[in-house]
Amino acid sequence: MVSKIRLGKLDEFERATLLMERGIDLGRRKMIVGVPYISNNSESDVGFPLVANFFTGLHALEHFYEPKAGETPREHIDIEFVSYGGDLHASFGIFDRITMVSVPVHIYVYGPCMSAGSLILQAATKRFMSPKSSLMLHYGFTADEGTSDPKRLEEVLRYHKKLMDTLVSIYLSSCNKNILTEEILRNKILPIETYLDAESCLKYGLTDEIIEPVIPGLASC
Repeated sequence: MVSKIRLGKLDEFERATLLMERGIDLGRRKMIVGVPYISNNSESDVGFPLVANFFTGLHALEHFYEPKAGETPREHIDIEFVSYGGDLHASFGIFDRITMVSVPVHIYVYGPCMSAGSLILQAATKRFMSPKSSLMLHYGFTADEGTSDPKRLEEVLRYHKKLMDTLVSIYLSSCNKNILTEEILRNKILPIETYLDAESCLKYGLTDEIIEPVIPGLASC
């Protein structure tokens, strides 16, 4: 895996080639993160492989970026993102890592950005969505194994509530609170799987901009 390789010990060509195989383009300061849907219940889209890709890509684009000849250096990192969701803890880790990058991070959503993916989007300095993309928001699922001791179950419930409070705080930190209030978020949006198109996300403040098609006639196809 790329995350286990010390990028600093590779020469420029080796480093660029290795990262390009993972969708990380040093010359354009850009990474593409698109995880295919995995139906196996033992795996999830947002999980350790995606964490490794985000961490490796952000580190490389922050510290090893070299603009292509003749190009104006980019002061921000671009991420093209597609996600069907996944592990909540992994998404919190990715969220924190994005917010710790020393340069602005722009995330562009194309197609689905569901559950944990919609949380990750909120970490970006600027959030973009294509016209036909969508977010899905809901409370996270939980599962537990162990003894049925009441004290242990109380601790599990306490921790799950804390996770859900963190989830709510992430959405509230970036949304338009005049339209998407905490009450609406907690009682109407998150209790069910709520799908929001790009226009709704813009209204609620869950994205900053809708990307317009640049090819003439494409929007009417």
